Amino acid sequence: MADKKPKASSVITLGGKGSSLSAASVFAVANGLAQVEVSAEEVGILDKSCACLYGICGILDYESSALSTIANVVAAMSSEASKADVGALNLMDSGDGLSVKDEVGVASDLKVLLNGSKLVGKVEVDAVSEIPKIHGKIRWG
Repeated sequence: MADKKPKASSVITLGGKGSSLSAASVFAVANGLAQVEVSAEEVGILDKSCACLYGICGILDYESSALSTIANVVAAMSSEASKADVGALNLMDSGDGLSVKDEVGVASDLKVLLNGSKLVGKVEVDAVSEIPKIHGKIRWG
């Protein structure tokens, strides 16, 4: 299967008057469509504030794990609402040890959430089959 990841095509700047940070730019960076540009001044600030940065990362780690659970529930509800075929979730773990652990974990969570649902159907929705891959990237440990 060919890798569908596009190459980065734009640069996101942080801070100052030229800041281009928005929801769309965060999405672009997360999906490899853009790169973040950090100025020399910002690098100096980061060098001097590593302890603070570790604290912030710890908070983000904790909060994102709760957010990923909510995102999985919303994805399951969306799958039901669109009457999507969720059969692709059963094919995630090949059993050979070469699967991506987080993607398999998300697929397993979705299967548990959708177990017994009479609302999922046979409509092929590409976005639903990509949920484990996308949510697996934000899943922590």
